Amino acid sequence: MTLLEMIKYFVLYGYFIYYHLYNPNMYHTIISIISIIGIFSYYKVKLEISRKIQEKYNDFADKRCILCIKNFGDVISNIIYIIGGLYNYRNDFQLCLYAILVGIGSTYYHWNPNMSSLFYDRLPMIFIISYLVHIKLGFDFILTLIVGLDCLIKWYITYDMINYSFFQGIPLIVVLISGDFNSKISVALYLMAKYAESNDKQIYEKFNKKISGHTIKHVLSGLVLFLITS
Repeated sequence: MTLLEMIKYFVLYGYFIYYHLYNPNMYHTIISIISIIGIFSYYKVKLEISRKIQEKYNDFADKRCILCIKNFGDVISNIIYIIGGLYNYRNDFQLCLYAILVGIGSTYYHWNPNMSSLFYDRLPMIFIISYLVHIKLGFDFILTLIVGLDCLIKWYITYDMINYSFFQGIPLIVVLISGDFNSKISVALYLMAKYAESNDKQIYEKFNKKISGHTIKHVLSGLVLFLITS
């Protein structure tokens, strides 16, 4: 439940209680109180379920510590975002900057995966997605960024992934609309990356615990940076 919705229900049911206190009708008052308890209990349960689902996301397959680096595969594979950003340095400094921030944010998150660090993993993604929408489709960067940040904040407060997932899916739409050969390759890489991400543990077991699906996801999505502005 968003803050606005909470205020709305407080005002609505507060009015009911106030009305019935000054216009006594025990039956209506009890119904109002039960309704308040019911609706807040529903959202509390919904929030708790969403939180547990999100926390399961933080449980990655590859937890090896190599060279004193925790979660080695998922941490070290973020270097491809930084290399991809530097690759675009001369042609597009803004894309370079956002890509490097994605690499840094993802490295910070995977070093210690939890709900707080996940926010800093997703924050740079909002910037790079907004920028790609701007350069590929001509949408206003600031307005797109505001929409993205709103989706991110709603997810962080409510653990509801719907708005953020939709916004995260925008790159696929962007590259599909642009329609050149590199865009088609980017779509394929993006879809393979999402598949690898959703099969993190299965891939890790299949490759004898040498590389996880999430690590492969980083590599595949990072390769898009070498194609997107070519």
